[in-house]
Amino acid sequence: MYHQWILDLSIDRIMETLKYIGFIILFYGHLIFLPACSAPASVPDQGADITDSLRSVLPLKNEVFGVARIEPENEIVSLNAGASGKILEVLVKANQMVEKGQEVIRLDEALELAQLAQAKSKRIPQKADEVVAIANLDQARLDLVQAERDLKLAEDLLAGSAETRQTVIERQELLDRRKQQMAIMDASLQQTKANQSEIESDIFYYQTQLSQKKVNAPLAGQVLNVLVNPGEYVTNATTILEYAPTGGIIANTEVDEFFAEAVKEGQKAVIYSQLTGEELARGTVIFAAEYLSQKSLFKNQSTELEDRRVREVKVRLDQGTIPIYGSRVDCRIFLKP
Repeated sequence: MYHQWILDLSIDRIMETLKYIGFIILFYGHLIFLPACSAPASVPDQGADITDSLRSVLPLKNEVFGVARIEPENEIVSLNAGASGKILEVLVKANQMVEKGQEVIRLDEALELAQLAQAKSKRIPQKADEVVAIANLDQARLDLVQAERDLKLAEDLLAGSAETRQTVIERQELLDRRKQQMAIMDASLQQTKANQSEIESDIFYYQTQLSQKKVNAPLAGQVLNVLVNPGEYVTNATTILEYAPTGGIIANTEVDEFFAEAVKEGQKAVIYSQLTGEELARGTVIFAAEYLSQKSLFKNQSTELEDRRVREVKVRLDQGTIPIYGSRVDCRIFLKP
């Protein structure tokens, strides 16, 4: 039945083409004889749009056909390693379903573990240094208080002629030294605390490096292709696997510019096997690009010249036999209900 429908379609197209040729002959014949029958100002513009003429001669069908490619609605994701190192274990395989956050490969983390342990080991001596610095500052504070008292006493005695001025001067000099010593002890304590912040920053950095050695799937989906093996060395940008995120399946097609405006979201569609011609699945148009572009899905060469532009259309498949990703199928879009 499908092949008979293709045959009928071909006959219709031949008849339409003959009509179009007849229109062109009539159109240019009119141009030849027109100067003998009317003034030159009435001669049509030689740059008239042939496409508009074609639209007026060929009636628009109730359906549009194209070649489509089967793809996941959320597109195929290429997952990078995100870290450098040797692969210890690949935890997934092709066709396997993965959950969001599931670990997919494990990298060698011995170096990061050693660096983290070294950073953590600095906490104990740093804590001891902080305790000593606090004790020294407390002692300097007590010495300062005592020096202030001694100076006050010497000044009182000097006022009563019971102490010499030299003693007062010496007490003042001692007080100044106590103040300077306390400032030094306080600076030492602040430096110790700064060292603690630096150690904690190093620990956080190495913990982050260590966490990146476990590569996880950012979304749930199905693994399509695993590109690495245990023992290989990867970098941040190395692609380790490709997988299709969980979601709908679409037939991605391109509609010729002649029919582009007639395609709307919500229209029904059917896909057929290119091998047998049988109907595979049905679906609905969920996207029609707002601009015309060059053919991209099925070009044979990047340098291929084209005289037509196309509109990208996506059909979400909702029932039937769904082909594997990357399959080519014939797509039939119904322009009217």
